[in-house]
Amino acid sequence: VWKENQELIEWMRQYNARPTTSRKIRFYGLDLTGGVKGRLARCRRALDAVLAYIEQADSSWARQVGQPLEPFLARFNGNDYHNLTPNERNSLTAAISDLMGLLEHQRVTFLAQTSELAYHRAHRNAVVARQLDTLFRASPSAFDPDVPQVDFAPAANARDAAMADNLRWVLDREGPQGRVLVFAHNLHVGKETRALKEAHPEHFPGEPHISMGEHLRSMPENELVVLGFTFGQGNQESECPPADSTSIDGALASLELPLFVLDLRAASDEGPVAKWLDYQRKMRVVNRYGDGNDRYGELNPAKAFDALVFVDTVSGVHTGH
Repeated sequence: VWKENQELIEWMRQYNARPTTSRKIRFYGLDLTGGVKGRLARCRRALDAVLAYIEQADSSWARQVGQPLEPFLARFNGNDYHNLTPNERNSLTAAISDLMGLLEHQRVTFLAQTSELAYHRAHRNAVVARQLDTLFRASPSAFDPDVPQVDFAPAANARDAAMADNLRWVLDREGPQGRVLVFAHNLHVGKETRALKEAHPEHFPGEPHISMGEHLRSMPENELVVLGFTFGQGNQESECPPADSTSIDGALASLELPLFVLDLRAASDEGPVAKWLDYQRKMRVVNRYGDGNDRYGELNPAKAFDALVFVDTVSGVHTGH
């Protein structure tokens, strides 16, 4: 766990505890449940949460929906799923579908026994379990991003589609006056980007990556603002070499400013600046990949982002306790 993230959550708790705080800050997870250091190892949490809720709401239903799932709970993760036979996979998919169906057709009964919040959390956990099942089916082998695969795009696209759907659920929960700050990699939030394919050709030999941001482009104007983050170099602690001078990162670093935000929405539609922004350009995607090198991909900054946040020198993260 990163110390910086712990400090952020502690600040949120302190803010919510203030007597003058009229609207609390809530913390949501958008990604698929069960990730541990990049591996989908504890995905059964989603199913366990739903089954625990049904047991609380109406125990008479718990055995009926739990029994078909029981043989698969220990194997509902990114590695063991691929040891299931085709028939077992179909049985698991059917059992998750039945779980969803029960929550929906027994909604009134369950709400009479539990809080609305508890019901909605259980239903979303069932949705996430279905999303995970879809992702596992799309992945040609064990869900391990460090192992070369025939084609990683279908699984990656299933993940980003799920995150977009989960964000829409969060927006619905927060209501029309709610505001949501999403923290994710540039290639998840970007509204138009194929850079992952160039940065990881071994994982994306064919179909390109479709980001969460691309799924959300249909949102009304001014309801979605996408910030891309970039940097010039790292200090000794982070071991990040200076950005490629021909990249977006390198061009911004050449301005020799320590920190700034470039609002791309305010840029002119004509002239050399507009031409520079509205063009496919290199951008750093991964720092210090497994081979020890930075990886770059191409994207159109004007189409991918509404603004770019540039930090000249970054430091390494700190592990919490």
